Amino acid sequence: MQKIGSAVSEPSHGGRRVVLAAMVALVAGLSCAAEPGTKTCQEHPQVRGQCFSVYGRVRLYSDPPAVRIWVQRTNSWLGVGEGQYVVPGYANLPPELAKLVKLNMNVWGDFRVCPFEPDRPGTLRLVCVQSVSKIRVGPITQPTQPTRPPANGGA
Repeated sequence: MQKIGSAVSEPSHGGRRVVLAAMVALVAGLSCAAEPGTKTCQEHPQVRGQCFSVYGRVRLYSDPPAVRIWVQRTNSWLGVGEGQYVVPGYANLPPELAKLVKLNMNVWGDFRVCPFEPDRPGTLRLVCVQSVSKIRVGPITQPTQPTRPPANGGA
């Protein structure tokens, strides 16, 4: 229950759905993390192309793919493969990164990724993450609302 002023109200059903979806995404997205004895991303049998490095931000999202990388200074998005790309014995996400990916957190770093599909401009590309370095972690901050200049120009 949420307390609003002196009144108490139940959270909305929509709010519950968002929380439930986020939790499902968390479990689904991180189920592709490495366990002891698993092979690395670049050894994954569904990798289709050369691995490459990007600098960007990883966040957890409520719809698939749950774990996504925004490549800094671009409009490019990479999604960590799940579903058909989860193969027993192969890691889609290194364990050190899986431990850091949480709701409401940003994980910045240099990511070595391997593609599951060809690059198509304007489309999220599915990948696995081989490694991450230069890691920075911090909370997601809400963007500030731009302020409008006074209607009279400040005079």
